[in-house]
Amino acid sequence: MQLLTIRMRTTQVRLHSELPATRVWAYNGSFPGPTIEVRRGERLRVIWQNEITGGYPVTAVEVRNGTPGPGRDGVAPLPDVAALPSWTVVHLHGARTGGGNDGWPENAVLPGNAQLSEIRTISGRRRCGTTTTPWRSPA
Repeated sequence: MQLLTIRMRTTQVRLHSELPATRVWAYNGSFPGPTIEVRRGERLRVIWQNEITGGYPVTAVEVRNGTPGPGRDGVAPLPDVAALPSWTVVHLHGARTGGGNDGWPENAVLPGNAQLSEIRTISGRRRCGTTTTPWRSPA
């Protein structure tokens, strides 16, 4: 069985060539993240290590009755949300994982901790597609 550690960290990424860098939570320094390849019949354990620093990379606001312009237009960020720790949980799309690795909020990992997931590929007589495209969605 293979073991892979993916470190989730805060970084700056240019999402478009004409936009400034944006703070994001990345996987091993890349966004949206590395490609994980597993051959049929292999098992892979992934340690999703939460090394995220700082607060959430998005701003939460409550807008009542709209704003005169686009976006939050001067509405103050919600302090309770801004003060939350940067917990995360990983959910793989396209991979077969157990229910405990399905991205449930109960599986949230605080900074300094890790989530362990196992990817099992199909072998033997069961039919399996030739490729799958897992992608990660942090909470």
